[in-house]
Parts: sequence; C-alpha cells; structure tokens
Amino acid sequence: MPVGKKRQQKVALGDANGVVQCMAVKKGQTEAVFKTLPTRQPVSAVVLGASTGQADRIFSASGQTIRGHSKTGKEFFKFVTNLAEDIKHLHIEGTEIWTTGRTTCNLLRNYKDCDSYVSPSPISASVVVPGVSAEKDRNPVLGCEDRRLRVVKGSEVYFEASVDGPVSTVVDARAGSNVPVIAGQAEVIYGTETGTVGLLKLDSESVRRGWTIGKRGGGVASIDASLDLSKDGVPDVIVGRDNGSVEIYALDQDHQPVLSFQRSLGDAVGTVGGGYVCSPSAEDVIVQTLSGKVVAFTSNSLAAAGAGAAAQSAGADSAASKQARQREKALKAEVEALKRKVADERQRYSRVSQGFVSSKMQNILSKFYLDTEDSCYVLKLDGPAPIEAVSLQSTLPVDFLPSEISGVILTSPEALAGWKARVQGSVRGSATYRCQESTNRIEVRMRISEGHAGQISAYVIPALPPKACSTISVRVRPLCLHSRVSATEAGEAGPVSDLAISGEFSASEIHRWLGACLPEMTRPLEGGEEHVLFRNCRFGTNLEVQYRDQKAVFRSLNIGTLGLLRENIANQATSQGTRVNISFNLNEGSITKVTQMIHPKIQEQLELAAKLALVPGLQELKMQGEDVQAFLSPEYRDILDNAEALTNDERTGPKRLQEFQDLFKGMYMDWHRFNGHAVSRDGFSFLESSLASHSTTGEDVVNIILDRV
Repeated sequence: MPVGKKRQQKVALGDANGVVQCMAVKKGQTEAVFKTLPTRQPVSAVVLGASTGQADRIFSASGQTIRGHSKTGKEFFKFVTNLAEDIKHLHIEGTEIWTTGRTTCNLLRNYKDCDSYVSPSPISASVVVPGVSAEKDRNPVLGCEDRRLRVVKGSEVYFEASVDGPVSTVVDARAGSNVPVIAGQAEVIYGTETGTVGLLKLDSESVRRGWTIGKRGGGVASIDASLDLSKDGVPDVIVGRDNGSVEIYALDQDHQPVLSFQRSLGDAVGTVGGGYVCSPSAEDVIVQTLSGKVVAFTSNSLAAAGAGAAAQSAGADSAASKQARQREKALKAEVEALKRKVADERQRYSRVSQGFVSSKMQNILSKFYLDTEDSCYVLKLDGPAPIEAVSLQSTLPVDFLPSEISGVILTSPEALAGWKARVQGSVRGSATYRCQESTNRIEVRMRISEGHAGQISAYVIPALPPKACSTISVRVRPLCLHSRVSATEAGEAGPVSDLAISGEFSASEIHRWLGACLPEMTRPLEGGEEHVLFRNCRFGTNLEVQYRDQKAVFRSLNIGTLGLLRENIANQATSQGTRVNISFNLNEGSITKVTQMIHPKIQEQLELAAKLALVPGLQELKMQGEDVQAFLSPEYRDILDNAEALTNDERTGPKRLQEFQDLFKGMYMDWHRFNGHAVSRDGFSFLESSLASHSTTGEDVVNIILDRV
C-alpha cells in the first residue's frame, strides 16, 4: 500500500515469508527502500497509521504480533498480543488498535484489552469508520460470510444489514473526501463474492442503501475509494476483481457510478490502492496480484500536457519526443531480452526439477459459495502459476456447467442419472476442465440438487513441470440451496407446515445438527432462543428455524424440506445416542401454495419441449426455398423466428423440468411418510405421468398428492 500523503509516496508490501518491504519509483524504475528480515509467519495485514502523526508509519501483522516500521525501515514498535486468533485485519489510530481475526474483533487501548466482539459468522472483511454512533466514537464494520454487514459498538452489534452475497471487502467511502466527519453519519462501500459492489449509508438509527453495481463477471477482491482521478472533487471507486479485472468508477451528478476505465490483468487481483507513486504531480493506481506482481496505472497528466504543447508547435520533433522514442526502443529491446532469459530459465528449471515435488501450486486460493441469482454453486481456483487442468470428483450428483473463461474446455463422462439412482446414493459426478490458454484462474459453476450430503474434490494440475497436483475439497450439505435471509426479505410465510423436535439435547447440539444440514449457520448466542430464516434460491420457498435447549421448531411451505430435516437430524441424534421426539402438523394449504408457484414452470418447460420438436421440420421447409411465412400460422412463424433462442434454452430446460418434477415427487413421498402411509407404487407412477402431461392442472397435482383421486 502507498506510504505518505502529500509528497511522492512509496509502496509497502508484505509476503508469505513474513517480510515487509518498501519500494520507491524513481525515473521510471523501482528501487528498494528497505526490506525487513523474515519471520516465522506470513504477513496478513499491512496498514498505515490513521492519525495525523502516523501517516508515514507502516504497521504490519504476522500471526498475533504487530510491528511498526518507520519510512526508513527502522522497527520502532513491536507488540505481541494475547489474542486467540491470528490477525487478519488491522487499524491503528494513536494508541488505539483494532484487530480482526477469523471470528473476533478486538479493541486494544494503551496496549490493554478494552472491547471484544465474537461474530456468529466468519469475518472476511473489516474497516473502522468514524461517526456511526452519536458519541463520535470509532465503530468497526465487519463483512461476514453469512451475507451480513455488522456495525460493532463496544462488545455488541450496533445494527446489521444484509447483502446479496458473502462479503469479501468493505472500505470507508469517505476516506478520500473532504467532507467533515458528522456525528452519527458514515458511509461504507462493500464488495461480495458474487461480484456486487454497493454503498451503505449508516447513521445512529438505521442503514440506508445507496447505489449498487451489479455482477460484472468476477468476485470483488479489493476496493479503494480514496483517489480523485477524475478531478471532479468526488473520490472515484477503484474495484479489483478475482478474475483479474481492474475497474474505475466515477460518480455522476446524481452520485451514481459510471465506468470510466477497465483493464484485465489476466491474474487474480489481491489488493488495489493508489497515490502519488510514480510522479508527485499525478495520482497512480497500484494493483497487487495473487502471483506477486505489482502493477501501476498512471493518469498520464504530464503526457497529455506534453501532447498539447506538441500540437501547438505544429508537429515539431522536439528533443523530448526523440528521447521518449529512444527510451521506448530501449525498453522493447529489454523486454525481448527478458523474455529470452525467462524461456532459458524455464528450460533449466524443467531439467533440474525432474523428480522433485513442486511447491508452486500449494498456495491456491479457493472460494466456494452459492450464487443465489443463478441457483448454482461456484468454485473459484486461483493459483500463483499457470494451470493446465482441474479434475473434479464428487460423491453426490453434480451437473458441471461449461466454464465462462475463454480457453477453458469442459470434458465430462456420462454418469448415472435419474431420480431412482440418486435416491440409492449411487450417482457420482466427475469432470475435467482443460486450459488451452495460459491462465492462473479457473471458475467452475455447478448445479446441485438437495437431498444428499457429500464432498467435491478438485485436483489442480500445474502447467509447469513437475506435474504435482494440489487437492482442494469442499463440503456440500443436504439443504445446500438454502441461504440466510432477513425477515424483510422472507416476506409472508403463507400456509406453512410445522415440524417440532424435542428431547434431551442442548442448544449447541441442535445447532451442530443443523450446521450439518444447512449452510451459513452462524454461531449460536449464549442462552435464549435462536430464530433464523432461510430461502431455497431455486424454488423460492422459505424455511423458518427456531431452537433452544430441548426443543426445535421448523416451518416451511415445502414439506420436502421438512422431510430432509427430520431424516438428517434423526440420523445424527441416533448416532449420538440422543433420544428425540418428532411431531408435525401438515397443512394441505402448503401443498396448494407450492403447486401454484412451481406447476406453471413445469407447463412452460413442457411447452418449450413441444416447440423444440417442431423446429427441425420448420427449418427444413425454410431450406427448401419456399416462402413459409406466407402459409404458416403466427404461432409457427414465431417458433421459426426464435429457433436459436429455443435451442439455447434446451441446454438447461430438461434439467429444470426434472428438478421441478422431482420436487413434487418428493412432496408426494413425504406427505405419505409423515402420515404413516405406505407410498403407493401405482400412485407414484400416476403422478409421474401426470407431471409429463400438458393437460394436467395444478389442482390435479394437488389432488394426486393428497390422494383425492
């Protein structure tokens, strides 16, 4: 990150060896200012002091130790904390130190513990902002993996706000503005794993949403809002994404972000920042990537001024322009020489490294999360070296989707399919993504159906020899399509069915059982009753969970969800030797409500299949040279005109149809099992045939499930 404020700045970096180094740029070349000795632990945070007298002081965190370095590299400060977790984020202002670990946020004042907060969900981002509370205090804003932003005051949550994905970064929106601090007001900009960037306005009583930037192809890795590159008096927003994209947004008159610059680096962005680094007269954007590269983007203000002067001189070839061309020629020759040197070193490394295990691909950054908008899971893999292929193996049925990254080809063998095979648990998924172009990043999207727990393993094979792959394993829960939502997002409950479980278990035990069934289960509070809400992103049904010591209650429109909870919790309680009592209250209205929501989608998919069956014949008529538009009906003309769009929908249409049909089949089985009835094979077959018929209405489906026919 840049060091210094009003004069030409330097760049401070920390690495995995525990080394903090500072670099300066002079005459277009980088030179080291200082470099510390390596420590036993990697540097997890590098920040500047927030107070006026600390603007040129560099503070770093390694493990549980905080060190301070002057601009010349002298270590003037070392503090070994007594924290239980390694420090991930750091903020120092005077004698106050805020540290954030995996789940804890602590305030140290005068080297003594002052406040401590334990988050119910892992913390992935943190920033300390002034002016949220009315007392003009400093308040940490924590971005958590359960799609929440939590504002902390002391040892408690002041308030929280929900966003559309796991939070990956959060910054103070007023860090680079000249707006004076007002008690009770603050603004933060957040980024999520799904790629959304948004502004939240905080005051002493509420949270208000500002502008939002939607998905742009990659998760947000870092944000900086301290530079005014457009020189309009309002700081611009610099966004770095894990797909290698760097974006700069300027705010228009309505304070809405407008994209003004975009560049792809081909490598996952680690952090972005900026300042007067390359020149004392123009601000630069500094980008650090996962593979260790540091790239500077300059606004070229001096170059623009020089171009204007050259235009005024009627194209005169000045001495400065000659020197620029000579320097450009020398740089090109130097680049070609470096390319030849790199090629020679690669060949030498290939010969020397035979028989040795490479550690190149050991530091792979992996992210696995649910994209609620597309109702599919995303596995992102970023390596420090080029990747040749990624082979995936799953212990549960998975539909691997083609990669959206250019030059990555998916090959997947035929696996067992069908609802019966999945019930037996015999289906396994496998796929291989091969990279035809040099890339350090692969993004795997997969569609997973609920019902079974399992594990997905990814074997990453490097492009450079020796071929020593690294393994990444992620866990999939039975109710994997459910994500946490707030009460306002959940809406009305509707005619839900209830499932109650009681027994000699504690709140922590039932929480652990639920954590094995549902994702994004946060840490339970001490004492009292927990109340959380989930939503199935594929079907839109909600799940309400309330639990405490010796009792848990679940409410949902989808009785299939309740059936999965009953089965999994009963299995875990039995394996633990805990006796539980299960009771339920089924509501026929919930069957009707779900049918009203889902059955029209089945009819749409059946109509799509019928249209697709007509496309080959209609296209053959058109190829014969006849004027088909003259005698075809409007319906057939519409099918012929939209044949390409219908063909694209066919790729996912049958799979969606099967998912919707499986939902009703599961509801049929759970309805009879809850009521203690044997599942009729004839009734099940009749339901299957009815769901595949155009003439079946939603009322017919409800009557079949409830055995009214």
